Amino acid sequence: MRVEGLQIDFPTLTENPFSTSPLETGQESLYVGRLDVRGRISKHINFRSNRRLLIVGEMGSGRTSLLRCSASEAPVYVHIDHISASRPAHSLLENLYSQLIDYNIPQSRAELAHKIVEASHAYTSKIPLIVIDMPTVETSVVTVALRDALPMLERLKAVVVVVVEPKQRSILPDSILHSFASIETLEPLTIDEVKVLIERRVSSATSRDFQLSTTDAQYIHSLSGGKPSEVIRFMRDSIDVSLHSGAQNHVIPKLPNRTYLEPEQPQEIQQIEQEEFTEIVNTQLEKEVDSVLESEIIDASIPWQERVSKIDIQPYNDTVSDIFGFDLDLGELSDSKLEDEPLETLPYSATPENEEIIIADSNPPPSINAGTFHALLGRTRGYKKDSDEQDIMVKDEESSGAELWISEELI
Repeated sequence: MRVEGLQIDFPTLTENPFSTSPLETGQESLYVGRLDVRGRISKHINFRSNRRLLIVGEMGSGRTSLLRCSASEAPVYVHIDHISASRPAHSLLENLYSQLIDYNIPQSRAELAHKIVEASHAYTSKIPLIVIDMPTVETSVVTVALRDALPMLERLKAVVVVVVEPKQRSILPDSILHSFASIETLEPLTIDEVKVLIERRVSSATSRDFQLSTTDAQYIHSLSGGKPSEVIRFMRDSIDVSLHSGAQNHVIPKLPNRTYLEPEQPQEIQQIEQEEFTEIVNTQLEKEVDSVLESEIIDASIPWQERVSKIDIQPYNDTVSDIFGFDLDLGELSDSKLEDEPLETLPYSATPENEEIIIADSNPPPSINAGTFHALLGRTRGYKKDSDEQDIMVKDEESSGAELWISEELI
């Protein structure tokens, strides 16, 4: 089987080995990369060194698979993925108690914390692995739960691992960050790790040997950015598409995209019809090209004044009609004007024959109720200024400095 877009020939597979679900305990052989982080967790569990670790990684970076594969080293594995938002710290302790001891949860918080600490010290060879990974819980709820439960978590004889995303880490207060012994950031896979991941997944679904070329590994790494979930999703979809296309080619014939099926014609008849259609189209195109070329050829021996223009000039009336959107017929307008009735003579004329001037002041001004401003209105109306009078300005000889011209009436 060949993957579309890649030069990969897969052997016969019993199933699609690329699943985006996190690896479970017992699938450690399929895990690739992050050997340093996994090795430190294993060392703390076996050496009975209680630690609090903070792992920072995006969704799909393989953080859950890393911790589940590390669980095989611990005598007890506790995984908390959800808590209540109403009482975050108490809900965290209840989940821890139910998985570490039993479901008979004490009502008192002090008794609850005491029994959890006592149970963690009961293991003699190795210590438990407690993982707090709550991707669906809001960051504020996680912060409150860690802050309130931190004194009890520090008393546990266990390896406590808290998993957060990069944006959640930036929100956590310094008091919580300083309580962790180390902060581990999950980096993307390298090209060699991508190659090993694909080879191990394919080998788990076949009995034949399989090796991926470095060129294909580089191409897949460039598409996925080294993110494990993207690598697995790309390979899963590629195998599904290859299997589906192979089934269509060998079993299911591809039907034409029509609402009905036409009877199939022999191949020779179809070829003849296609050739006849092509010949007709070519002949028609040659005729159109010849007609266009003939219409554009002008005899150079004819003087330019005698040449006939190839541009059809539209009449003036047609141009006006095209501009204004209606037909303009001057002859029809003249005929309709003769049929119009004469205008009636009005009792007054808009252009009087005499030169009589109507003086506006001949009529008394209208009465206006100005209230308390009646006297001021009267003075304003009674003021008249002769347009011919002009103030006579004289020079003030007594003033010094700049010249000052004032009205003669003020002297």
